[in-house]
Parts: sequence; structure tokens; C-alpha cells
Amino acid sequence: MHENEADGEILARGLVKFEMRLLNELGFGIDASSCAVTGETTGLSYVSPRTGRAVTKEAGELYKDKLFALPEVLGGALEMDKAAEIEAAFRLTGHFFALTYLVATAIIPTFYASGPHPRLGKRVILRVIRKYKTKRVPHGKSNAC
Repeated sequence: MHENEADGEILARGLVKFEMRLLNELGFGIDASSCAVTGETTGLSYVSPRTGRAVTKEAGELYKDKLFALPEVLGGALEMDKAAEIEAAFRLTGHFFALTYLVATAIIPTFYASGPHPRLGKRVILRVIRKYKTKRVPHGKSNAC
């Protein structure tokens, strides 16, 4: 491996880890502590785009087209080559950054327009998530020309 390629890989891994930590601080991180279905703590391979919870390869096999891959750089057990791993990691963090933005742009104006209401936040968040879920670009596809 060329030295510049190694530096790029190190930077990409560091950046994706930073993005995940930032998402955790914002409250939109993933939960890779245990499988959402089986409770297992090892072999986590996929992440739900809706809940952010991880699942094992076996539990997520039927739904893997709807789930994000959880690469090793983010604590997953899914084996892939280095380039695919970095791409999957940025796809995962990018999804949750987009969700963070959508929620923030829906809640903040609503909050200031109507004042604080204890149930308002949850209703708006659920409405935005449902709307975003239906307009999501499928994995591996892009809106780029």
C-alpha cells in the first residue's frame, strides 16, 4: 500500500469515528451494545435506519436490503474490504446526519412558533421520521448525475 493511501485510510477512519461521536452527542447515534432482536452482544452486522439499533447477521439476513451495514470501524462484525468498509461507514453516519438535520429544521421553527409543549417534540419527530423514511434514497443509489 502506498503511503498516501494509508494516510487517507487513517484519516477516513478517524473522521467517521468523529462523526459517530458527534451523532452520539446530538442524540442520534447508533446503539451497537446488543442485538435489538436477540440481545446478543457479538456478531452485530446491520443497523436499522429507523431506530439506530444494531442486529446480528442472522437476525438481519431477511431485511439486509433495508438495513445499513455495520462496518468493523464502527464496532461491527461484517467483513468487507477497506474501501467498502469506509463507504458503508460514511453511508451510515450520513443517514443519521440527514435525520438530525430534518428533525432540527422541523422542531426548532415549530417550537418558536407555538412555544414549548411537552408532547410536541415527539409528535414532530415521528412525523419527520415517517416522511423521511418514505423519501429515502435506496442503498447504493445516488441522486447525483
